[in-house]
Amino acid sequence: MENQRLLLCILDGWGVPQSGQESAITPETAPFVSSLSQHKHVQLNASGAAVGLLEGLQGNSEVGHLTIGAGAIYSSAHKIMSSAIEDGSIATKKEWATLLHNVHQNNGVLHIFSLLSKGAIHADLQHLLSITQLLHKQNVTIKLHAILDGRDSAPGSAYTFLETIKKETPFINICSIIGRDWALDRTQNWEKILKAYNMIIHAQGSKFDETEEVVTDCLETEEYLDPHVHRDYQGFQHDVDHFLFLGIRSDRMWQIATALSDANYQGGAPQNTARAWLCMRPYHNTLMMPYLFADPARLNPLGYILEEHGIAQARIAESEKQAHVTFFFDNQKPLPGNTKKLIADSYPNQEEHYSASLPTNSITRHAINTIEEGVPFILINYAASDILGHSGDMELAQSGIACVDRGLDHLVRTAEEHNYTVLITADHGNAECITHQGKPFTSHTTNPVPFIVVGQHTFTHTSGGLSDVAPTVLSYFGITPPEHFTGKSLCRW
Repeated sequence: MENQRLLLCILDGWGVPQSGQESAITPETAPFVSSLSQHKHVQLNASGAAVGLLEGLQGNSEVGHLTIGAGAIYSSAHKIMSSAIEDGSIATKKEWATLLHNVHQNNGVLHIFSLLSKGAIHADLQHLLSITQLLHKQNVTIKLHAILDGRDSAPGSAYTFLETIKKETPFINICSIIGRDWALDRTQNWEKILKAYNMIIHAQGSKFDETEEVVTDCLETEEYLDPHVHRDYQGFQHDVDHFLFLGIRSDRMWQIATALSDANYQGGAPQNTARAWLCMRPYHNTLMMPYLFADPARLNPLGYILEEHGIAQARIAESEKQAHVTFFFDNQKPLPGNTKKLIADSYPNQEEHYSASLPTNSITRHAINTIEEGVPFILINYAASDILGHSGDMELAQSGIACVDRGLDHLVRTAEEHNYTVLITADHGNAECITHQGKPFTSHTTNPVPFIVVGQHTFTHTSGGLSDVAPTVLSYFGITPPEHFTGKSLCRW
């Protein structure tokens, strides 16, 4: 359709507030978004089966953005892994057999790196328990490097998780404990990764005898726990030890996996062959390590289809979140030069140091400039509502919501002046539930997310899911969705 211009804004972690949950999203903190209620809006399911997860699981950024971009529901990596672990088919994979063969041949030890979480976003405690029980039956000696969560699980969960491990899998040697802020950095802050590396390889860190000594005093700061090492742990023995990474998502795994396996890493990584390492997924195309579960094949997503129809695009996000507007919409396919990527800098992600205004304002400026250029399709991801929603701190979360709301105010007004239709939605919930039953709530939610349209339209459905967003975008441009887009258009234009 000639002269059609569309702006799609994804508000990371902006769910619809529910009764009984204390929300940072209110008419006072988000007056502009609240005023958009005059534009009829619908609610979209962004959790569980609607995004390819097991029923009842909270949504997350990976499955949320993937589903938005795919126009369809794909089984998530977590669901695929869970099924293979539950039915035992994981043990039939050749990579699994090779790992066991190498461990037994070298009379060695298997180190396991895992986030302790029930969030099923970056890790699942049940995966750890089930896999280690399977390994124990194969007479494998297991050393665990435990990463504390504090974001996808409630503050204080670490104590319970560690006690569960000791009770259900007493044969595991818990060798080290560290917060995810250090071990799972994804901002290329290699100084953080070096702390985790030295802990695992060289046994550097505060010494402990019992795990409760470590976690008792960090109930609300688990994410930032400094390296701790069991008094008997002597470090990684390169000639006999092997390594298994249990991380589900790649974004927080590729740096630590690189550091531990790359001989050129600045920390002086060991000279190892790839057979010494096994990952759950292919964490990065530069990592020459075997993995158990390949990324599921996806047919052409939204960005690729728009490209095929000659529609110029722009993608805008913070550097930490750039995959949210690139990978999940392009399927890693090389696109010609008319897809413009404007990536704003991220700022320190420890919540007490995070200033939402800096990256949010940068994204807004990029977006306004792009609107004034008249790029037909603009995709934006605002991150502050999710980053600060994880804090469990109402004041911080409200500051993030207010900042995004102000940015949207400027953005939408500029878009309307330049004849853009604006779609506003979210990938999952978070900031709409900061405290629950009087306690900080730091994880994502199962709440629905809004789908707001600013422009001439008629809603054809009163509800839907994230898989309906891409078909709606295509219908705006007069493009018939391909058969693999199983979602539906929510609007008539």
